Amino acid sequence: MRDAFFDNAKYLAIVLVAMGHAWEPLRGDSRAAAALYMAVYAFHMPAFIVISGFFSRSFDASPNRIRRLITGVAVPYVIFEIAYTVFKWVADDDPGYPISLQDPGT
Repeated sequence: MRDAFFDNAKYLAIVLVAMGHAWEPLRGDSRAAAALYMAVYAFHMPAFIVISGFFSRSFDASPNRIRRLITGVAVPYVIFEIAYTVFKWVADDDPGYPISLQDPGT
């Protein structure tokens, strides 16, 4: 059974991420906008970590769960990072752009 509190908390954290990304180019020289931006970024990542940790308490490192973790997180990450790099090669006409799994999206 789903808990509405955690669903709403995850939704709020996602909204804060979107707001932070939207506010970033608007910060400019405004100290108030910069403070609000920093407050949002100081809050949303710890919220994600706490919520994710709460729901992962039952993780038992069984082979099926490890396989699902790898195929659900690691494999898509590698595929999209490589696809992004190939896109940058084509779009920017820069074949020297490095494939970097440790520095995403650069």
